[in-house]
Amino acid sequence: MVATDYEGWYYNHRSPWMKITGNVQGGDYNEFNDDDGNYADRPDVMLVGNHHAREWMSYEVPMFFLETVAYYYGKAGIDNDGDGKIDEDGWDGIDNDGDCLLLNATNQDSNGDGTPCGPGDLGVDEDFSEQFITDMVNTREIYLIPMLNVDGNRYDREEYCGETAWENCRTSGWRKNLRDNTVTGVTPIPDVDEEVDEGCDGVDLNRNYQFEWGAPLGATGPLFPGMCYVDGANNDVYNGPVNYEDNDGDGLVNEDHVDGKDDDADGQVDEDWMGGNTEPETKFIQDMTEMNDDDGDGASDFKATLTWHSFSELVLWPWGHCTDCYTPDDEYLVYHGNMM
Repeated sequence: MVATDYEGWYYNHRSPWMKITGNVQGGDYNEFNDDDGNYADRPDVMLVGNHHAREWMSYEVPMFFLETVAYYYGKAGIDNDGDGKIDEDGWDGIDNDGDCLLLNATNQDSNGDGTPCGPGDLGVDEDFSEQFITDMVNTREIYLIPMLNVDGNRYDREEYCGETAWENCRTSGWRKNLRDNTVTGVTPIPDVDEEVDEGCDGVDLNRNYQFEWGAPLGATGPLFPGMCYVDGANNDVYNGPVNYEDNDGDGLVNEDHVDGKDDDADGQVDEDWMGGNTEPETKFIQDMTEMNDDDGDGASDFKATLTWHSFSELVLWPWGHCTDCYTPDDEYLVYHGNMM
């Protein structure tokens, strides 16, 4: 498939879609050619799905969000639950109109979380406000990346597990991207062809970001770039190759890890990193973060970032690399995390 095959081009619609991993099993793509969306007076939010290839629902949710916003944006109030009222049970996790309480007791905890008529139960938040959606879009910059790990997901669905994964996949699925970790003559497993070496290839994108890269998160680090192990140590949480470059030209390597501190006391911060952001997917997120400086003060304008996962049934917030350490926004993160 080439760029001109896309339906948006065929009908002369300008398309905002862009494939971030170049020509990795994906063919050409159409460049982003729309409004850059930079508004200094609006808070920015980034929403990301599918860091992990096997977590298929993690991209369905942001796509449903996109569909909901696109469909209801600008519409007048709609009676979504057919009770003759409009917007009487908005998105707040509360049964504002009592519809849930009208159900018999066995159906009031429909999601099984032990809280009857709470967030996610039938009859709760079923008649939301279309005006709220319109106002949300008009007062924010929303950056939506539904599927970050495109190549890994395609491999999981088409090769590793197949479309009937939940019935017959031999493992829990392919998690990482498709980085080729084998180098003939260097690693124990020679890369004799271009096939994916399932015991070796891939990087856990979730653990590949530069900040506190290699911190004790259960990640697996290599002995040298591209290292792979016969015994499977290069596993589902492999965080990517070590950086052995002298990034700041002082004759030393890895002396100023990305942690927000001047570890080598040279007046610079985080300028000689140990690793991280080695993958096109995580580089894309870094570039998005750094370029999003609407007011030109040198700092990213993202007020919040939410990434969807669907494997461990957890709601996580920072920090995850240390204990008894908190962000300045910890109170808000804890509140919203507990609500979710």
